[in-house]
Amino acid sequence: MLAATGARAAPLFIVTIIQDGLSFGIGSTLVNRVMFVASRAPSLSGSFATVALNAGAFLGPLLAGIAIATTHDYRNAAWVSAVLAATAAVVIVVSRRRAAHAE
Repeated sequence: MLAATGARAAPLFIVTIIQDGLSFGIGSTLVNRVMFVASRAPSLSGSFATVALNAGAFLGPLLAGIAIATTHDYRNAAWVSAVLAATAAVVIVVSRRRAAHAE
């Protein structure tokens, strides 16, 4: 949606707010999942969650910059963001299924 509305200010503003909320929700869920799965190692669970967030904070802009440099269209950064968010959602679903089967 962000890539499709990036040329107009009002829709871009609205979609940005929605995407920020979704990204925050996925990030929080991912951190919660890491801390739940690593509950037997509470010292490490916080570290793993921090590493996951830092990796995303590094890889997101790096991959978006590569996409922009390759295509010369700043809106392609939104596609990178969508792919990364979808990847995080898949990781969450797979992790929960594995945990359910382990129990």
